[in-house]
Amino acid sequence: MLSNIKNYLHLPGRVHLLANFLAQKCPDIVLLNEIKIDLSEANIYLDFHSYQFMTKPRNNLYNPPNVLLNFENYILGGDLKARTKQIGCVGENENGIMLERIINE
Repeated sequence: MLSNIKNYLHLPGRVHLLANFLAQKCPDIVLLNEIKIDLSEANIYLDFHSYQFMTKPRNNLYNPPNVLLNFENYILGGDLKARTKQIGCVGENENGIMLERIINE
């Protein structure tokens, strides 16, 4: 959804693009992955009017390859290591099959 901001690793230099996107599109939820900023930086760079941010250290939410997902009642975002033809992947894996079931429920 944020096609104008392709590399979040350099978020501080692109905060203005994110701010413009939020002002123009007004999404209810925005997921930023792999931005590699700590809480003090998040307080600076993710302070947008009418938005509340939540952050978790990267290693707490990491899903390594070949580890099955098992969640209920959630908003799912990030690198799930999920491959399924339903979302355009060439191949499939077990996480992709589980994601496919979630999408189809």
